[in-house]
Amino acid sequence: VSLADDLSTAVVASARLVVTEPGRRTFPFSLSRRLEISEITVDGEPAEFLHESGESVLPGDLDYSTALLVLPEAPELGTVLNIRFRYHGRVVDHTENDIYLVGSRTSWYPRGRFESSDYRLTFHYPASLDLRATGMLRETTEDGPRKTSVYETEHRIQLAGFNLGRYVSEVREIGDYRLEILANREIESRFQP
Repeated sequence: VSLADDLSTAVVASARLVVTEPGRRTFPFSLSRRLEISEITVDGEPAEFLHESGESVLPGDLDYSTALLVLPEAPELGTVLNIRFRYHGRVVDHTENDIYLVGSRTSWYPRGRFESSDYRLTFHYPASLDLRATGMLRETTEDGPRKTSVYETEHRIQLAGFNLGRYVSEVREIGDYRLEILANREIESRFQP
């Protein structure tokens, strides 16, 4: 995930899909309406897809649209498909007082049904901001005006997310647990006394 200075997003997302239904050659994914898919490849080859705004595979969240991956023929049961999505758009909004809102909380990456997955998330973003994401922080590097952070889940989970902002933090160690609490440095004027 690459977040530019203007907060526009360019993403390359990889997924492994195990075919569990025989005879199926179409696979729906949900993605934010704010994002546009430029390419999908399957096992390194360009794939046909449709991406229209409309009803989602995951009803209840109006930010979703459906993308449909269409294969030329149905793969055999148990086949593992290596899918790569390239897409771009804008899922982060900058409000007053340096507050940043991820508007597409669970739709900033393509996903199918509520199945658990392992996640490895790599973010490139402005060095002036802080970023936290699902999973354990594996590394953060800074190169001039940009930071790169890598997060990885330790077990399969259903959803992955991230937050971006200018934070103050407090850390507490409680037994074997490390608790980090983050808060925006400022608050929106509508919440100020």
